[in-house]
Amino acid sequence: MEASTSLRHILALFFILIPVIHSSTAPLIYRHVEVLEKENFDDFIDSPMIRVVHFYWKDVTRLKLFFNEYNLASQLLSNYNVRFGMVNCKVEDLEYCKKKNVQKNVYAFRDKQEMLDLPLENMFDVNSIMSNILQLVLLKEVPIIQEKQERADLENKFKGKQDIFFTFQRAIGTYEHR
Repeated sequence: MEASTSLRHILALFFILIPVIHSSTAPLIYRHVEVLEKENFDDFIDSPMIRVVHFYWKDVTRLKLFFNEYNLASQLLSNYNVRFGMVNCKVEDLEYCKKKNVQKNVYAFRDKQEMLDLPLENMFDVNSIMSNILQLVLLKEVPIIQEKQERADLENKFKGKQDIFFTFQRAIGTYEHR
């Protein structure tokens, strides 16, 4: 009886210490985000589908909430063939790692071309990540209209051919925008 109690205490201590040990050597464990290396980075972004990449230099434990949301968005957006990756710039010698403040943005790629860099301050939860990335996925089908003339041009283009609808979004990156 005493041996099994001691074994339970040792196992409990083991499971408590493993995350502490792990966090000192690697950022986090991901199921849906690919850890990219210099060798596979170009192949990853060379796709007609959206690829999202975050580059980091420092210990990312302070960004743990962001990375949990990033991982969840990666899982949910896989239905749209969007894949997420991350690059440890301390280890990988990529040109992007040399950009000023690269760790403060998330980069979206299509066909090896950078489409957009999105500031982390706009990627605060799974809804904001998904709405920003879905906007890129659907950009041709769901354009962003900001001027009255753009709306008039769109209405004239589809008049008598196809129904169109408009929505007003008070803020980008909300659940409603998603």
